[in-house]
Amino acid sequence: MLKVHSDREFTNVMKQFGLTLVSEMDRYDRQLRLWGNDGQEKLKNAHIGILTPCYPTNLIHEVLKNVLLLGVLQITIVSMDSGEGAGTRKEDPLAFFDEKALFGIKGLNPTGDGKKRQIDWDDAKASVDWSAFSVILELDLGWKQFTAWERFKSEAKYVNFPPSLVMLTTGRFSYYHLALTEPHFVINTRLEHMLPVFRFNNPWYELRRFIDSIEPPTLSSEEFSKLPYPVIIFKVLEWCLEKPKSSKELQEKIDLYLDSMKVPKNIDLNVIEAKRFAHLATKIVDHKLQGTLDLLDQCKHYLSIDLKKRWYSDFNKQMAALLYCLEKYIKRFGDIPLSGEFPDMESGSAHYGALKSIYDDKKLHDLKAFKEIVYKLLGDRVPDTLVESFCNNLGFISCLSPTTTALDSLYECQGSDSLMANTAPIGYCYPNDAFMAGLISQEMIKIVTHQYLPINDTFKYDAFNIESGAYKL
Repeated sequence: MLKVHSDREFTNVMKQFGLTLVSEMDRYDRQLRLWGNDGQEKLKNAHIGILTPCYPTNLIHEVLKNVLLLGVLQITIVSMDSGEGAGTRKEDPLAFFDEKALFGIKGLNPTGDGKKRQIDWDDAKASVDWSAFSVILELDLGWKQFTAWERFKSEAKYVNFPPSLVMLTTGRFSYYHLALTEPHFVINTRLEHMLPVFRFNNPWYELRRFIDSIEPPTLSSEEFSKLPYPVIIFKVLEWCLEKPKSSKELQEKIDLYLDSMKVPKNIDLNVIEAKRFAHLATKIVDHKLQGTLDLLDQCKHYLSIDLKKRWYSDFNKQMAALLYCLEKYIKRFGDIPLSGEFPDMESGSAHYGALKSIYDDKKLHDLKAFKEIVYKLLGDRVPDTLVESFCNNLGFISCLSPTTTALDSLYECQGSDSLMANTAPIGYCYPNDAFMAGLISQEMIKIVTHQYLPINDTFKYDAFNIESGAYKL
């Protein structure tokens, strides 16, 4: 088992090797920007299980380096003996990680010392608590090793196994596969472009009163230029006898509306913004609500408020329960709780502040109403922080269904284990070893943090023919 823990003498040792300690903020600054404090805390507390053959491979070394640099504090490595062929070649899969190498890694992640203990497969079957792992990485397992592991899982009827990330690199060919035993929920897909929701089709009383209080025909050109673009769109929609069916049609209506008030077209930045975001007002159902309805339909067989039901991940179980509560909320209110940050826009500060305050108050009101449903159905068994995060990320939540096709039914290893073990000897490293190690480390982060969309569910990389592709088995 690899454990990382503090060591008072470590600073002096680092100086002997010419290495410099860096602050925790410096080390994790990029990581925190990617998945936040909550994600980093999940990685820090994660327990990563790694199944390896009984000999070292380049992929194992690269993956271990990546995992250690992430700040993971607990790693258990199980070395599997295939029995024949490669089974006669027994070496420590961690042989590469001598003291000097570990100190080098410590320079980037000085959270503690790295200590290794190899657990043999026979000992692991009897002593390892598989349900304690956050995720299991299966690295470069031969056919006999892989089938032995699959057979062990199928016979362990009362064990909840975590997600498995399977990877094999042999020569210039590699593949990756994600195996899920239960639905995996992503709390935040971290989409690069997030569109705001203004409820153009369904304004509530306070918003309607604010819009009605503004009379554009009475405003000067300067005053009109300070209106937020949602106000312009609301006013144009009111002015139209029939709702525009496309963004282009709405843009034309905006020009006609401005003509009716003798306001110059395409001059003010707020008018330009109104035309740019016209597509937000022409949808029958806004994108967040539609995405949530699609998610509920996908997950309809998993939704349950029975928190005593046996799941591997409490997080996934709680997310399924919250989606059940959300379904009740939509049936009652006809929409999802308002979420997301109110965006910046061209506007005078008075109008912008007033409009932002109305949307912020609505978010708090909807969150309170949703919490009342959650407390009624679930009590206090789901943390408030998760309920709030759930509401804040509505529209960006996703779910991966459990894997239904066994990998061993589609893939067969060509040749013996001994041939596979020696295809890429430890003295030579193909570039795809490092590439695939980065890929599986990235996918591990997604699974542990429940952020970003994992590859669903297989990726193949052929460096010889320069081909790659993702597949759903």
